Amino acid sequence: MTRDELEAILAGKEREAGQKDRLSSLGRLSTVIAHEIRNPLMIIRASLSTLRRGRVTASALRGAMGGENSQPASYAGDVFREVWSALNEATADLPERGKAGF
Repeated sequence: MTRDELEAILAGKEREAGQKDRLSSLGRLSTVIAHEIRNPLMIIRASLSTLRRGRVTASALRGAMGGENSQPASYAGDVFREVWSALNEATADLPERGKAGF
């Protein structure tokens, strides 16, 4: 092999290593994003669970939501379930991808 051929091989390997490093960083970033999305959702989910168990009265909830004309707790729960489902589906495999480096 000539020097030029060896240098070309080395340059190719360096590009591959750089690409793998960038993909690994992207995987770690997506894992952090998934974590940051899911944490607040878990707090909301726990709060809604408390509401379902009846620990908060309907009038107290309406007051907290802005008054007597506010939507009932069931509406808030429905909205949360839709958002939870969509975000959970979108982020479900990100932790595994992050570990694998994409």
